[in-house]
Amino acid sequence: MSDVYILSNVGKLGKRDETLIFSKPDGTTQVLFPFKVEQLMLIGKVSISGDALRMLSKYRIPVSFISTNGYFNARLVYANNKNVFLRQQQYRLMDNPAQTLQVAKGIVIGKIKNQLSFMQRIKRKTTEVDAEIQTAITRIKQLIEKAEAITSLESLRGIEGNASKWYFSVFRYNIKPLWAEFPNRTKNPPRSNVNAVLSFLYTVLTTKIHTVLETQGLDPMVGTLHANAYGAAALAFDLVEELRTAIADTLCCALFNLGMLKPEDFECADFSPDSSDYPCELEQSEQKITEAVLLTEEGLKKVIAAFQEKMNKLAFSGGKKKRISYNELIFKQITVYKNMLNGQQPYTPYYFK
Repeated sequence: MSDVYILSNVGKLGKRDETLIFSKPDGTTQVLFPFKVEQLMLIGKVSISGDALRMLSKYRIPVSFISTNGYFNARLVYANNKNVFLRQQQYRLMDNPAQTLQVAKGIVIGKIKNQLSFMQRIKRKTTEVDAEIQTAITRIKQLIEKAEAITSLESLRGIEGNASKWYFSVFRYNIKPLWAEFPNRTKNPPRSNVNAVLSFLYTVLTTKIHTVLETQGLDPMVGTLHANAYGAAALAFDLVEELRTAIADTLCCALFNLGMLKPEDFECADFSPDSSDYPCELEQSEQKITEAVLLTEEGLKKVIAAFQEKMNKLAFSGGKKKRISYNELIFKQITVYKNMLNGQQPYTPYYFK
């Protein structure tokens, strides 16, 4: 079984016999065998017929709806997994501040150590700004020490945010094409081409983790590091943190540095709240910046294809002798989280080498 991505601003997903058919107005079609689909991601403006919905429900195929601007819109999910006892353990964890902090620490330290590994890799390849990179590496190491001794969840979140600022100050030196822009990390909206790729990859990766959490019987809304809030997939946001660098960040660099993406794969767009094509999510404050840089449809196709290839590549896990695919790694880390909830082992993050 595999993930299937359909990218289009026109077209309809329908049913024919025991298959799903995606049809475009020009007559082109794509046939999907439901028993081969693990999850379906619809990117753009794709409509679904009632018959197709019933078939998706019959095979319990999770469906995610994502805008071409990388904004997650909605999910089609089914009845909760029957493992109510596992979800009970999640809710009990919420009432145990000490254990919640311990798990969140593992996630944050894992994320920062993975960022450090990538920064050290960049330093080995970049000599012209060696002192600047070394300063950032030193700061990151200090933040890891602080995180290990921290006693407050709010302070831990502050350390995680501070580490990301130092990390991205070095990350930009690993993007080689002169036309690729990354002055700093921006999102909602992304204001440079590198940010556009990062934001889209983060959305797709988080969506995949969200789906696996549901299929494994966990409640994606109940996390530890990210504050539990109405409608927020806190646990998916938690578990994506330690995987961002190994999967999304390294892939983003490769897409630019290996020439897979070109300047024409990006476009400028209005990201205002009133835009019907690229609405901007307004959180608590008024959105002032509406100019955004987005991937074109052709650019999105390239990024999606590269992401699918990346997820099938092998990564070291549990020692240098054992290698599993990144798809399998997601399942492994979620299993580790489940074992922690059941009291079988502490949560151990994935460390990127």
